[in-house]
Amino acid sequence: MSGDFPNTREAKALNYLQSFMKKIAAQDNRATAFPYFYVVRTKRWLPTEEGCSFGDDSETKTVYTYIHDCHSEWESKEEYIQSLIEDGVSAKEAAMKAEEELTEHHMASIWEESNVFFTEEGYNEHLRQNKHNLREPHSYVKHAWRNPEIKELFEALSEITGVKYGKS
Repeated sequence: MSGDFPNTREAKALNYLQSFMKKIAAQDNRATAFPYFYVVRTKRWLPTEEGCSFGDDSETKTVYTYIHDCHSEWESKEEYIQSLIEDGVSAKEAAMKAEEELTEHHMASIWEESNVFFTEEGYNEHLRQNKHNLREPHSYVKHAWRNPEIKELFEALSEITGVKYGKS
């Protein structure tokens, strides 16, 4: 088919599209109907009332904060008390400081989705470059539900490249 594109730029573009479509055709769709895409899911913690969550996949926790020159957070009062004792404060004084200085917060997690990738390879490359900025990232495959624009785009790419992409 590259004979139809004698221009070097056009040939490079076609080669890229063929490679792209081959990746899509070969990857695991994770039992998701075509067309599908990958999203980056990350965990975010939000304040809530004690015992409340944001659904079945939401986790809850209680944290304790102390704000002075900077913000510090502990998973428990005991953790804060231990840090004071390690800094030379007596156990009794540390316990009193914990009661006076710590604020209790109840938190629940939600999953946020960001960024879209058509290949797992693209997702993995993004993760390699940006994982340090993400909290508990993982990929999630979603179906482009009733999105004729994406379906028609992949059908056109399949026709141009000669690469069949999967069952729609």
